[in-house]
Amino acid sequence: MTIDNLIEHLDRFVSGSNISVQWAKDTETLLDEIEENEGFGKFEDLFDELQEKLSLYRPGGGEHLIDEFEMKLFCVRVISALLEER
Repeated sequence: MTIDNLIEHLDRFVSGSNISVQWAKDTETLLDEIEENEGFGKFEDLFDELQEKLSLYRPGGGEHLIDEFEMKLFCVRVISALLEER
């Protein structure tokens, strides 16, 4: 998987087409594949934070959890950072 695949995947969340817990798990898998194949490079801190947020994400949130609004804001931040480097 590539950074472009990750951008497309994150965009699905931002657009609202997929905000499921399975989406978060699939994102974690994408990040694992990127780390294994390409490494995180200069995005290491950003991707580490994304992984942490993904582990806490649940639609509707909850105590000590991240809801879809907070996750969407972070996804926009990640997409913006990745697109700036193209």
